[in-house]
Amino acid sequence: MNHLSSNDFFPVDIDFHKKPVQVRWYDFKNQPFEDPFFERNYTNAVFNANMNFVETPLTELVVASKSVDRAQPKGFIFHMSRCGSTLVSNMFNQLNKNIVQGEPKLPLKILGLLNNDNQEYVYALLKSSIELLGRKRNGSEENLIIKFFTGTTIFLPAILKVFPDVPRIYIYRDPVEVLVSNLKGPDQFWIYQAEMTGLTARQMTEENTPLVNCAHAIARASEAFLESYDKNCLVVDYKQIGRALLEKLIVHFNMSFSTVEIDQMMKTMDFYAKEKTRRFFPDGREKQEQASAKLRSVAEEIVGPVYQRLVELTVQL
Repeated sequence: MNHLSSNDFFPVDIDFHKKPVQVRWYDFKNQPFEDPFFERNYTNAVFNANMNFVETPLTELVVASKSVDRAQPKGFIFHMSRCGSTLVSNMFNQLNKNIVQGEPKLPLKILGLLNNDNQEYVYALLKSSIELLGRKRNGSEENLIIKFFTGTTIFLPAILKVFPDVPRIYIYRDPVEVLVSNLKGPDQFWIYQAEMTGLTARQMTEENTPLVNCAHAIARASEAFLESYDKNCLVVDYKQIGRALLEKLIVHFNMSFSTVEIDQMMKTMDFYAKEKTRRFFPDGREKQEQASAKLRSVAEEIVGPVYQRLVELTVQL
């Protein structure tokens, strides 16, 4: 493992075509993790540095995780999609003592390997992949926060087998606004994946529109979170994002920050979460105006029941 001893080496992807299956590690060469999405940090590093990479058997994840200095997982963020989860991530990412990794692909790919015959093996890989994402780069980091991709929520039972005590939150938004936002976005591959939607290939490709597929996917993710709901959970409405919620999350994640640090974290609310130089303006009314009658009907029929349960469980500030 000498070639991975640098604190800038992180596991990024898995090559399932090779035998044995290989995990690819990249040297980020001191490139900061400034973007709210882990994969875009990787892309930025590719453009800004001549990155070295190595490939090792998948099992090396377990070996490597035992030998690195890492921050402990303090909080997991799950979300309905297009509902402010990136903004919350950006708040925590303002402080150097926090490591925030947004929607890394590696844990999801590992979870995709899970079956009845390999559970302990996959659990070990999942644990190691998360721990390695918390690898300290300057030595002062204290907290690791993972924001998972929406579809990862369906794997919560497996995640809880590995990390039963890590506090978690679920952020949701009016499903009408979520659907409007998602249908504008490119590369919505996940609304055509049976695991994400709970639908058959024929239903997704021949019978349903993308709107219906997306509604099923966000409803399924929300239901998966509620099925795991316990004392370690908070349910958060997008409209609640602000200082009071941030202070609540800090306590929920068992962290402690000074007033100055919280002030610094709150500055992210002035800008769009995914465009940090662009001033933020609320867009809820605009999304509501763009929603068709058909979209509203689909939102009510497919997402409505679970949305009402989320509203009932929403944290009090």
